[in-house]
Amino acid sequence: MTQTTNGRVPPLRPALLLLLALVGPLSGCTTAARAPALAVSAEAVAGIPVPPALKHNIVIGKVSGGQDTHALWMPKVGNDDFARALHDSLAAANLLATGPNVGQYVLVADLQRLRQPAFGTKLQVTAVVDYSLKERASGETALQTQVVTPYTAGLGDAFLGGERLKVASAGAIRSNIERLIRELAENFNGTNTP
Repeated sequence: MTQTTNGRVPPLRPALLLLLALVGPLSGCTTAARAPALAVSAEAVAGIPVPPALKHNIVIGKVSGGQDTHALWMPKVGNDDFARALHDSLAAANLLATGPNVGQYVLVADLQRLRQPAFGTKLQVTAVVDYSLKERASGETALQTQVVTPYTAGLGDAFLGGERLKVASAGAIRSNIERLIRELAENFNGTNTP
């Protein structure tokens, strides 16, 4: 360790702090973005008008495309956490069926991509998810859409790059689910072919 002539260790230089912030995603143990951070709050969806045919009438079907997080690399979103976030978000929007065998519609989600930068002070993550809402009895598609949502986290959200990337990843998924709920409210008109 370098010491000055007065015996003190010099303070970290701003350039070193910036380097730590930029390289953070590549260092340390990384944890996945978990369901509570991925879910849309009831306040966020309170003003979205729910179509009567969908109210308490959707069950979560297959959720795929998620990836487990490797401890030494970038935080990812696993299928179980994504499914739980969908469940909690649809419940907050009064769309989730009251039981697994009650809902008339099944929502299937496939996380196509979670575009994540390797470093930066502002990290923008983009979530790309294919959603399909099918009528349970007939299997007919009621709504099919691809939702693409970016979310940016800066130094004010988290200083360490790995944590900032986790915040941005969770924000991208949360924004994606909120956009899906808005699309259901705006575009659902019963079973139709996309």
